[in-house]
Amino acid sequence: MRKIWFVEVIIVVLVLVMGVAVAFQQRIHANDALLSPAPTPTSPAPTPEPALSPVRPILRWHRIGGFAGYCDQLSIDVLNQPHYSRCDEGPRFAPLTQEELSAYLVYAARYAPFEYSVQDNSGGPDNLIVSLSFVGRGSHVVSAAEQAELAGWAGALYDRLLREEQREDLAASARTHLARRLGISTDAITTISVESVTWPDACLGVVEESLFCARVLTPGYRLVLDAGDSRYEYHTDLHGLFRPATGL
Repeated sequence: MRKIWFVEVIIVVLVLVMGVAVAFQQRIHANDALLSPAPTPTSPAPTPEPALSPVRPILRWHRIGGFAGYCDQLSIDVLNQPHYSRCDEGPRFAPLTQEELSAYLVYAARYAPFEYSVQDNSGGPDNLIVSLSFVGRGSHVVSAAEQAELAGWAGALYDRLLREEQREDLAASARTHLARRLGISTDAITTISVESVTWPDACLGVVEESLFCARVLTPGYRLVLDAGDSRYEYHTDLHGLFRPATGL
């Protein structure tokens, strides 16, 4: 009888131990689940943005031929920025003046799109061809006279941009030349003034003994440069030639 009771006690103890073990194991799994980081949801791969398309021009102007052998081009994009160049050169950028911008915005708001091309032989058989393409936002049908007016405006804008570029290039060349003469840095030289001048001869008004100068009117610039306490004058034409005059 005692033996049976003893066996029953052992069985009860074993059942209790197994129950405790199972509960402990479940507790461990629950803790592991709590401590494990939640899976990071996978986000879809970002869609690549389309490449930006080139800024298309609203105005395209072109001039070719003529006695002077023109080959010039100008465009104005949707941001009202002009780009200009000779046909064999890369385009350059320069901003419109406030007056030019105001006039251009009036054209763009009023005129409907049009194409324009004219051959100008008024000065002889020079075959100068000027063409213009304009994508205006307005509804006004542009007359032939208005087309010619806008083409003339674009041509004057191109000439102004090119003229200012020439002045800056000539002034930079003169500063470099003067810096070498004086043995100083170009940063120590400033441009005081740039004045349009028509020189009386091909020597740009700089007289030198034993130097023959053709008596032909030559348009150009008078540059005044400052270096320290001294001022220096240079004479130029419109094609890159410059000559130092006497110091001031």
